[in-house]
Amino acid sequence: MSRFDLTASDVDGLRHPVLTIHGTKDRNAPYGAGLEWARSLPNARLLTVVGAAHQVWVDRPEVLAAIREFFKGIWPVEAKSL
Repeated sequence: MSRFDLTASDVDGLRHPVLTIHGTKDRNAPYGAGLEWARSLPNARLLTVVGAAHQVWVDRPEVLAAIREFFKGIWPVEAKSL
């Protein structure tokens, strides 16, 4: 989030649910960035995909079921609040 010019009040105003999905072996965007998004956004949860890289759905296609759940308005069980 450091690349965006957002203030703390900008982020606090966001209320839409955000499902952050991040692979632990992502070399394009470090895993810590996913943690930061999930911690910083008021209504966000993190779905950690152990062993997956940047294209999580390629390494772990089962993550698509979690995305479908989220689009139905249901937090996937694997998604954690931080």
